[in-house]
Amino acid sequence: MEPVQFEESNRRDLFREIYYLTSISNDEELKCRLLSRPSSRRSSGIEFITQMQEWNRSLKERAKSDSDVKPQGVFDTLETKGKSLDESASELIEWLTQRLE
Repeated sequence: MEPVQFEESNRRDLFREIYYLTSISNDEELKCRLLSRPSSRRSSGIEFITQMQEWNRSLKERAKSDSDVKPQGVFDTLETKGKSLDESASELIEWLTQRLE
């Protein structure tokens, strides 16, 4: 989902702040992860993988933008390349803690 979908929601006024975080990795790791999913997820096709890699790269670029414009769809990233689930979860908890203090 895109942040703009939340920002333009008719329920946006129910939230004082919304924080956005996306997990990213490099193209090769993303491809490996998509290929390792169960076939029922239909994520092993080359066209799908290419689209996800392009999406992943666009997220990285957008995250480099000025964070003061979050309502326009800028967000923080969590780089997951080479990290275990536990390591990524710990970083996520740290990110949340910093924003909620």
